[in-house]
Amino acid sequence: MARRNTEEQGKIFVGGLSWETTQDGLLNYFSRFGEVVDSVVMCNETGRSRGFGFVTFRDPSCVATVLAGGPHQLDGRTVDPKSCNPRGASRPQGGGGGGGPPRGGGGGGRKGSGTKIFLGGLPASVNESDLHAFFSEYGKVSASCGSI
Repeated sequence: MARRNTEEQGKIFVGGLSWETTQDGLLNYFSRFGEVVDSVVMCNETGRSRGFGFVTFRDPSCVATVLAGGPHQLDGRTVDPKSCNPRGASRPQGGGGGGGPPRGGGGGGRKGSGTKIFLGGLPASVNESDLHAFFSEYGKVSASCGSI
C-alpha cells in the first residue's frame, strides 16, 4: 500500500500532447527530470491519442522539478504537466471534456453540490463567455478558475 501511494505521489498528468507523441517519446522527454517508472499516452478506441498522458517518477520529488522547469516543449507542442492527486484524496467531481467545440463532455456530481468540471483539448477560439453561455443551459454557472 505504501508503495502505491509513493508511486501516485510521483505521478503527473501531461496535457496538450501532439497526436504524434508516443509513450516512448513521453518517457524520453521526462527522463531528464528523474527516473521514469511508467509513462502512458491515453488513446481512444481506435488507437488515436486523446492528447494527454501520465508519467510516474520513482522519486516523487521529481514532480516539483518538472513543474518548476517549464515551459515544456514536446513534439512541437507546449505541454502542460500537472501533479496528480493520489487516489482517495479530495477531488472535484465531474468528468472531462473532449476536443472540438464545447458540447458537454463532463458532468457528474450531485445537483447543487458546487460541482467542478475539467475541460481539456478545447480549440483556442473558445473563450470564457462561450463556455458560460453553453453551460448556463444546464444550471447556474458561478465562475471559471482555469485559464482560457
